[in-house]
Amino acid sequence: MTTVGIAGLGRMGGAIGLHLIEQGHSLVVWNRSAAKAEPLKAAGARVAATPKALVEASDIVITSLTDDKAATDCFHRADGLLAGASSKTLFVETTTTSPATARSLAAAAAAAGAVLLDCPVQGSADAARKGQLLAMIGGDPEALDRARPVIEAFTRKLFHLGPVGSSAALKLAVNTGIATYAAFLGEATRLCALEGIAPEAVYDVIAEGPMATPILKGKMAILKGEGDPNAVPASDIDLFLKDASAALILAAQHRTALPVAAATQALLADAAKAGWGACDYGDLPAFARSGKPR
Repeated sequence: MTTVGIAGLGRMGGAIGLHLIEQGHSLVVWNRSAAKAEPLKAAGARVAATPKALVEASDIVITSLTDDKAATDCFHRADGLLAGASSKTLFVETTTTSPATARSLAAAAAAAGAVLLDCPVQGSADAARKGQLLAMIGGDPEALDRARPVIEAFTRKLFHLGPVGSSAALKLAVNTGIATYAAFLGEATRLCALEGIAPEAVYDVIAEGPMATPILKGKMAILKGEGDPNAVPASDIDLFLKDASAALILAAQHRTALPVAAATQALLADAAKAGWGACDYGDLPAFARSGKPR
């Protein structure tokens, strides 16, 4: 039986892990803060002491880390993922990174004799828990064939887009688009408020028309100010600022302009400076309307 390792047990990594256990997979996990491993340990996973030990005990290693720096550190630290890698190791990197970081990690894995697939996902932790994520794959087709049974266990569909880095680029574009949609909701409600139309009415109408999206439906309670104020954000404004900024850097590397993305990134940056960074991105329209500090 293939043994799956997961490095990074935040909302997404933890949810993927619990679903894989329910699907009958043998699981080994590691997280920087050991407490986050407890729910998976209770469900039947083994807990590795280090990333190196995780890789040595696994055939396929899923990484689900915070950002480029966290991923790079986890791979390259003295007791990190690469320290345990061998020719049998296949990394499935689900962290949202820049294409350059994805390619750098793949090259480092290859130097250690291993293979890395770039595999950012779309969907919430709840979708991960139900095995309903959307996976975007960059990397070797033969490696994908080997990883496919594991990836398909926590996704509803996967797309192989090309070499490593290609899916990272699309993930940045998608996340920037999500933030742009949230910005649109903010500007739509701001404009309509000047004509005496309540934001709640605007959202209800948009939800029934051509601009309706799963985002609008999923964030409706937050948009209307009815969300749980103590809830942990699924994805916060700082996360989308990171990805929109990375998208603009990527565009600059290709000497092209993304004016809509630039406007969205500027709004996200203003929100973060005003104290909204840790808020759910569903709160971005409220900042776009008011511009006030949190």
